[in-house]
Amino acid sequence: MSGRRWAGIILMSVALVAGSVIAVSEVIAGDFPRRSIGVVIIAAIGLVVFLRMGRNAER
Repeated sequence: MSGRRWAGIILMSVALVAGSVIAVSEVIAGDFPRRSIGVVIIAAIGLVVFLRMGRNAER
């Protein structure tokens, strides 16, 4: 596994967790988390892409 793949996985995981935490805090505060939902969706897509990229290379 390459370092670039691991860096992408770690970066997307951190973005996913941070976006989720911000979204939950906005919901608790009574706001609708528009930007946070976008960050979570983009991070989830990026994480899937990085995970699939490694699986295809290993075959």
